[in-house]
Formats: sequence, C-alpha cells, structure tokens
Amino acid sequence: MNPQNEKQRKRLSRRVKKWHSAWCKQTKLEQLPHQVSALEWAAAIEAGIGESAILTRRGGVLADEMGLGKTMVALALMLFHPKPHQLIVVPSVLLTQWSDIILERLGHKVLIFHGQKAKNTTQEELAVSPIVITTYGMIAKRKASTPATLLLSKQKWGRVVFDEAHHMRNRKLNFLGAMSIQTENLWLLTGTPIQNSRKDLRSLWMLLGFTTHQICLLYTSDAADEGLGVDLGGRRII
Repeated sequence: MNPQNEKQRKRLSRRVKKWHSAWCKQTKLEQLPHQVSALEWAAAIEAGIGESAILTRRGGVLADEMGLGKTMVALALMLFHPKPHQLIVVPSVLLTQWSDIILERLGHKVLIFHGQKAKNTTQEELAVSPIVITTYGMIAKRKASTPATLLLSKQKWGRVVFDEAHHMRNRKLNFLGAMSIQTENLWLLTGTPIQNSRKDLRSLWMLLGFTTHQICLLYTSDAADEGLGVDLGGRRII
C-alpha cells in the first residue's frame, strides 16, 4: 500500500472506531474488536483504499463463524457508509429476522419483496425504498422469470448483501439470478463458504467480478493451497 493510501486507511480507521463506539453506546451493544476490524475492512474496500481496480465490483466475503455477528457488521456498514437502494437477499426463513433487526437497530421499516407482496410492488416503489429484503427464491433465474423477479434485475442497487451466500455455490438458479442483479457494492455473508470443496468458492468469486483467468490464478497460488488465501493485487476480499 502506498503512503497516500496508508494515510487514508488510518484516517478511516479512526473514523470507524469513533463511530462504532458511539453506535454501540446508543444501541446498548457490546463493542467487539473483530466487528470493528470487519467494518474497517469493508469500509476501506468500498472507499477504494488500497484497491488495484482489478474487479468490476467492490465487496467481499464475510465468513466469520455463526454467532460472531456477520449481520451486525452488515448493518453497521449500512449506517456508516449509507447507499441509496440497498438490497438484502436471504433464505425465506430469515425474512422476519432481518426485518425485525433492521427495525430495531436502524429504526427503518424495510420493503419486503416476497410472495404476494412482490406481486403487488411496482418498479417505482422499489426505486424509492432505501432497503429492500427479498429471498433467493425471488431472484432465482428460471426459464420463465416472473414479472416480479424481473423488477429486481432492472433496478440499479447501491449495495447488495447476500446472507447465507453458500446457497449459490452450485452456480445454478440462485447464482444465475444473483449475477443479473446490478450493483457496484456486493457483500457475501456465509459461515460456511466451503461445504464440499474449494470449488464451492468459484461462484462467490464470480459474483465479485473475478474473471475466469483470475479465478484460475487463485486456485494455482500457494495462498490458495492454504485454504482461503485470497489476497489478490493488494486487495483482500475475504
């Protein structure tokens, strides 16, 4: 990292620590060091600090184990670095959980785009909603996509968060639908990025904008042989 980027990173780190401390006091949350570090990392990526401009999207994989607060890091990023039109994609069983925690921690009532509610939602309503929550079933790319599903791919999103992102590991319907979502900032939350083999990671790299050649480099590098070594071009994305 060049000296200018290092200065920017340190300034950002101070801002993150100060902001996160105030937020935790306000919401009566415990300030956990690993969550502060995760927020610093994510905010730096979205700010382009230290980035080598090798990818078409800014984002990464947040792969902490279950219970370590991946959701809280994502919510903190939404508050610290707000973006217009944020989309959260979750398994259907987590719709209520995400909706409730956003209302509790952010004080915002989200637009739930799922089932009958999706059928009754217009493109204009999506465009003016700060946060939309949908499901993998709604984004899944089928031969005959529904009008509701097509609305999601027409919208330009400021940030997209995929919870339980390993649901896209097989590069089938969920993955194809995710690839059609338009955004420059994309985050993948999963406590189990590898379930069967390292090949499970390929869909995640593709969603982040890696080319086939870049993915091949990851899988032939010494770092990749160690597991999740994915620091490419000076930009760590997991």
